[in-house]
Amino acid sequence: MVIAKNVGKVYVDGNMALDDVTFLIQNGEFVFLVGASGAGKTTLIKMFLREEIPSSGEFIVNDKNISTLLPREIPYFRRSIGVVFQDFRLLPDKTVYENIEFAMIVVGAPRKLRRKRIPEVLNQVGLANRAKAYPDKLSGGEKQRVAIARAIVNRPPILLADEPTGNLDPDNAWEIMNLLDDINKRGTTVIVATHAKDIVDTMQRRVIALEDGKLVRDEEKGVYGYENE
Repeated sequence: MVIAKNVGKVYVDGNMALDDVTFLIQNGEFVFLVGASGAGKTTLIKMFLREEIPSSGEFIVNDKNISTLLPREIPYFRRSIGVVFQDFRLLPDKTVYENIEFAMIVVGAPRKLRRKRIPEVLNQVGLANRAKAYPDKLSGGEKQRVAIARAIVNRPPILLADEPTGNLDPDNAWEIMNLLDDINKRGTTVIVATHAKDIVDTMQRRVIALEDGKLVRDEEKGVYGYENE
């Protein structure tokens, strides 16, 4: 569960990135986060990862108030959120299998569990036959599938995807969105920050829209809604 209660964020230069933002995301929801550049999406995403904290209000993720986390607690908190980025961020000197395994090694998962889980997620993302390939031999869509597998291999309750289709052609973009939809149907809360108007409008899932740091729309079955974005 994610609770944003009257969240404000003012940077040292006086820029107000978020202004009195309030919303609740229940476990198991699929949510699009939309808004023009400068609307506040990036700041909000950083709060999910505890890279920023509110100047005012409360931001609670998985029952943790990010403002009161101790430094030693932050790495463990971040393990509860799988993250997928636009630019994939794969390790170029590691195979597909090793890229996914790295996420499990970081959290101390035993070898027996790694050998069980990695084939499972490779099969789930449709890359069972690419385990030994290196990133430079993969297509953009395949790279994003590896990134998703790495993000979900430790079974985090929340998957946060920041512009996951931004570097993909339309066909691959839809394959990735269908995969995220499948992950959501298996019980994971999925939050997607995107500018992909066609995807948002077609999927008709919940939309949280920001404009100039304010929450201007929160619709259960929403559309992108801003022609100038």
